[in-house]
Amino acid sequence: MIVRKIRPEELKRTYELFSIAFEFSADLEKSPTEIYEEVLKHPNSREDTFWGERWAAFKDDDRTMMSYFIAQPFPMQFDGHEYTMTGIGGVATLPQYRRKGGIRGCFEAGKR
Repeated sequence: MIVRKIRPEELKRTYELFSIAFEFSADLEKSPTEIYEEVLKHPNSREDTFWGERWAAFKDDDRTMMSYFIAQPFPMQFDGHEYTMTGIGGVATLPQYRRKGGIRGCFEAGKR
């Protein structure tokens, strides 16, 4: 298994994976390049703003995305000081790859 941050051309695949994992339809008619450019120009959410903080687990071919999540930075106050924490969201694994360690691998890579 290979775990790394996604590349721009893989952003569309994270949307596809999420829609399959949670069984809902998604409008994915656009090309990977169009989706990436739209997210850069008009981010609609924190997930879009921090698209590059998506970690994914791939089969050994480095192309078959099995799992992914988003690790978004958030400012927080603690004891009178501001710190940055990481919020985890968008956790998804394709059904055929569940219980294979993909999300665990993403967490381990993301905390380094």
